[in-house]
Amino acid sequence: EIRLARTATEEERQALVERLGIGCLDALDELFLAPETISERSLEKLFGLVDTTRDPLYDGVKSGDEDGRITRWSLTGVEWNKNTDVTGNIYGRLRPRKSPGETTIQYSITLYRDRNRTDPVAWGEAW
Repeated sequence: EIRLARTATEEERQALVERLGIGCLDALDELFLAPETISERSLEKLFGLVDTTRDPLYDGVKSGDEDGRITRWSLTGVEWNKNTDVTGNIYGRLRPRKSPGETTIQYSITLYRDRNRTDPVAWGEAW
């Protein structure tokens, strides 16, 4: 029905939105996944179905790290809408640093409670 809604009339789409209880027509389009893009990761992001291919020791979902530079994290004291945004997300900025004459890259990460990364709530380093 979601796939068919892409070509439905505005009234039919609005009726489906109301039946699903998702609030707006834009959200309806976000529910459609093209068959070639369906993965456990995309289903977890969209519906909350746990991705069984990720590290089971993670406490949360990591997105936007396609290179896999963040391999594991541990956060304590996280409170919804206090040091996260209203949807429970925390946003990070990872910076590599290499000292002159060194071969090891040091990474620093700063975590922010807002998408624009203006309100930092935590930081850390790793080698």
